[in-house]
Amino acid sequence: MLPSFKHVKRISPAIGAILLMVTSTFFLATMHALVRHLGQDIHSFQITFISSVVGLISLGVLSTFRKQHQFKSQRKKLLVLRGTLVAVANLLFFLGLTLTPLVEATSLSFVGIVFAVILSVLFLREIMYFHRWVSVIVTFVGIVAILRPGYIEASLGAYAVLLASLIWGFALVAAKVLARTETPVVIITWTLAVTCLVSALFAFSVWTPMSTEQFINVILIGLCWTVGHLGMTKSLKMYDATVVLPVNCTRLVWAAIIGLLVFREFPDFWTIFGSLLIVLAIIFLSQSEVRNTKVSA
Repeated sequence: MLPSFKHVKRISPAIGAILLMVTSTFFLATMHALVRHLGQDIHSFQITFISSVVGLISLGVLSTFRKQHQFKSQRKKLLVLRGTLVAVANLLFFLGLTLTPLVEATSLSFVGIVFAVILSVLFLREIMYFHRWVSVIVTFVGIVAILRPGYIEASLGAYAVLLASLIWGFALVAAKVLARTETPVVIITWTLAVTCLVSALFAFSVWTPMSTEQFINVILIGLCWTVGHLGMTKSLKMYDATVVLPVNCTRLVWAAIIGLLVFREFPDFWTIFGSLLIVLAIIFLSQSEVRNTKVSA
């Protein structure tokens, strides 16, 4: 007699969305770990290019089945600009991952959201609400705690991730503008397509032959990226963002577990302290922004 799976339907939308977000962050953390591992033998630029191609192909296959338009748009210039920003950010972030412990790199990557808030105020003339000021200040303290400029030797990898986060901030602002007229599929497809072209310029200058195992791992990086981001998008559609968005920070938990078990990385007190500050600031910012949007609506 086959087992019954009727009880699965009883899972509430909230639990389902949270579980999907947790699973998505696991795929993204796994992607970061694979980049860190492969980056010891294969240049991060080469990894960025191949994984972007894999992501574009997998998204293309999925969109074809769903009969979704991927490139049809009236704002091609802004899409190309955003794609270029994301491409440069990914090149820097992947480079940073090969040089920086997972927990530190993951924590600094969250800063892009705060940069986006500041840039939205500067370029989109949004209001700098009190909760935004609090988030920016707490995040800045967290960054200083992790980097400790003047007290420890500057880490090229950490600053590469931080610069990538700043560029991601610009890309998020561009996405805000594009979201008014374009679908997520169009934005992501154009982003991956431009990333393939831009990263190719850097990848071929450092290209090295890969073993079968290495090539499979790079393909897995692209698939993890696709599954992770699609899962996050779906989870946000399933339930209230105030509940789901903070769960994105479990990516830091996965990074800590993988870093400890696979790379034997154990963050020091100040890295843990700074990471917690950044995570708390992002959770506070996310919930406040969603509540603000509801009140405005």
